[in-house]
Amino acid sequence: MSAETVYEFRCKIAQFTTHEFDVVKILNAVYHDANWDKDIENRSMQGGYQIRNAHLTDICNIEMEKFMVEVVTGTVEQYLASEYARGTHQWTALPPVSIDLVSYWINVMPPGAWHTMHTHPNANLSGVFFLQAPEGCGDLFFPSPYTTGIETIIQTLPEFMFKPHVREGYLWPSSLPHSVARNESDEDRVSISFNLKLKNL
Repeated sequence: MSAETVYEFRCKIAQFTTHEFDVVKILNAVYHDANWDKDIENRSMQGGYQIRNAHLTDICNIEMEKFMVEVVTGTVEQYLASEYARGTHQWTALPPVSIDLVSYWINVMPPGAWHTMHTHPNANLSGVFFLQAPEGCGDLFFPSPYTTGIETIIQTLPEFMFKPHVREGYLWPSSLPHSVARNESDEDRVSISFNLKLKNL
């Protein structure tokens, strides 16, 4: 597992990578389990569907528990520690923080599908982990928050896009707007999204 800052503008987006997740098992469940409840009426996904029902928990619980322990917890702790060190705090260590997985779901974006700009309310941090990501399947897009003229004084990036790769993921503040470009490949783009709440902050 690794985590690093890949882009920063008043808030951080962190990248992580792990092989401690049975991607094949989940993909087989997505495509061969007839009991999925496909939430086709999702407000931000256009042309794809999300899997959110209780059966998702039955299939993914073991993998998500392992994912939280071996990947997410460490990534969040590194994320918070680096931001804490950059702040104005006078303490020498980050206070203990409880990390709760409040929700997760699977996104299936077939060719031609995309995600409109959105945020994740009622959470502190949100993330995505890619299970299937063919070339050209849709980059993760974050617009720059610099829209008040400061970009004429300091060098800023107007936007940033991340190419999805299997077994890689990203973590960011839940209030940060983001979208996914159109899937221009011939295969589905499949990912797990999740929301986290942090306690004792």
